[in-house]
Amino acid sequence: MIDWAAIKTEYINTGVCYRELAEKNGISRAAVAKHAAAEKWRELRSAPQEKTQSLAQLAEKLIETTGRAIDQLEGNVDTQKLKQLVSSVKELKEIMKALPDSNDNGQADHEALIQAIREAGNAD
Repeated sequence: MIDWAAIKTEYINTGVCYRELAEKNGISRAAVAKHAAAEKWRELRSAPQEKTQSLAQLAEKLIETTGRAIDQLEGNVDTQKLKQLVSSVKELKEIMKALPDSNDNGQADHEALIQAIREAGNAD
């Protein structure tokens, strides 16, 4: 018996092609293509990438907004603004954790924001 759910999952989550799936499971490429078309596997495969891109864009916007807010402090620490900055950094950290391919740049950006907030807090 053919486990179509497992084949579908492998296709969606990896870069494997129909031919490789067919060979691996002892079925024809046409059978794989037929199931894939009926269940729209290609669309499902691109959905996680779109989510990752939108999360990355959100993280980038959050970094920019937080950076502008830090620049606006100009040595005068407003505790309310500082709380908002800290909250933004925490949100950014959660977003970066959610990215499946997060890299060291996200961590470096996060650490740079924390350092800037500390420096702004010590300016008084």
